[in-house]
Amino acid sequence: MPKFFTVIILLIISLNSCISARKTRRSIDHIFTNHQLLSDHHTGFSLYDPVRKKILYEYNANHFFTPASNTKIITLFSALVTLPDSLPSLKYAMKNDTLYFWGLGDPTTLNPGFGDQDDNISFISRSEKNIVWCKDHFRDGRFGEGWAWDDYLYSYQAEKSSFPLFGNLLHLQYHPANSELILYPNFCDVNFKKEINQHAIEMRGPIALKSSRHNR
Repeated sequence: MPKFFTVIILLIISLNSCISARKTRRSIDHIFTNHQLLSDHHTGFSLYDPVRKKILYEYNANHFFTPASNTKIITLFSALVTLPDSLPSLKYAMKNDTLYFWGLGDPTTLNPGFGDQDDNISFISRSEKNIVWCKDHFRDGRFGEGWAWDDYLYSYQAEKSSFPLFGNLLHLQYHPANSELILYPNFCDVNFKKEINQHAIEMRGPIALKSSRHNR
């Protein structure tokens, strides 16, 4: 794949240096319309020169596409540049004998992918006041707009909430040496019947949960 797009970009660059630019453009068009790699799905491409403020080449650039996973690279870069090294996880207020708190959507609390951070839980549990979890500020849905309908089963599409715990996931890990299935958080063990054989792992419980780790 990288080699394929390298060839395309080199051909596009030649548009500005080759006398037969029209022929080169036809060659690039032929690649996009006839190459086997691009024949079974929709393809769009645009290469822009920010210095000269000129589009060097485009193919189906005016079509609408569901953003591909490579947009995550831009999201990550924007977050690294824009966000500080830490973010608030919750807001709280104390009134008389009660501690009120509002979650701010931090997905790291008790999430094993982030070292099981428990600062929020420790702060709340140390309080000797009555605890009230306020959720009236969360006006979003648990699913995001544009989420693919067939991705709801997977861990990278965990449901949203104002105060996620464990990443809003049930984490599974299978140890083949002793045919043991470990659930995290482990208090979920009491709610599920686990049947393990050489072909499959079947879990039965009152609710549908998602697997983020499954080593076999």
